[in-house]
Amino acid sequence: GLLSYNPIEGTWKQYTRQDGVESQSINSLYISASGLLIAAGNEGLSYLQPGLSRFTPLYPQDNPNVLYATSDMRNIWYTTSKGLYRYNTHDGSTEYYGGEAGLHDGGFIAGSGFTSDDGRIWLGTYMGVTSFHPGNIQTNQYSPPAVLTDVTFRNRSRSGTIRPALRIDLDDDTHETATPHRYNNVTFSYSALSY
Repeated sequence: GLLSYNPIEGTWKQYTRQDGVESQSINSLYISASGLLIAAGNEGLSYLQPGLSRFTPLYPQDNPNVLYATSDMRNIWYTTSKGLYRYNTHDGSTEYYGGEAGLHDGGFIAGSGFTSDDGRIWLGTYMGVTSFHPGNIQTNQYSPPAVLTDVTFRNRSRSGTIRPALRIDLDDDTHETATPHRYNNVTFSYSALSY
């Protein structure tokens, strides 16, 4: 579990669930320059903000086994076997970063990581080392509009006029079409591209 030692009194204190520390098996312990204490363990992570006496528990939904945790000025960064996560301590939001973000898919190693003096976070994986500067990560807030690219009836593309009774115009933004009952196997293809 998590223990603290008071050198003045010569006493130990063990932190339990009543103190907000959910995990009794700690994989990593991190203290930020601002005094934020993060304990990452096999049942989630707990963090203690400066001036408070109780930890705040955080339970990752996909995998509670937190392998390593660190922080920047605003966020707690933690790894699980599923990938890297950023938890915002101010609003409680969480973002996931995996292979599509350029991370190794080989899995993170428990307790393997550190934050260098320039703020760069280094994480050990089974496929090598990953590093990034948290200030350089930007979240794409653009939600691209969906564009209808094709309509298929009975496995044949039917964009354009099939019969005078049925017309599908892919350039029409409303995409309102009434079809006879015999066209009951319909597939819509669409794209939502963002560069």
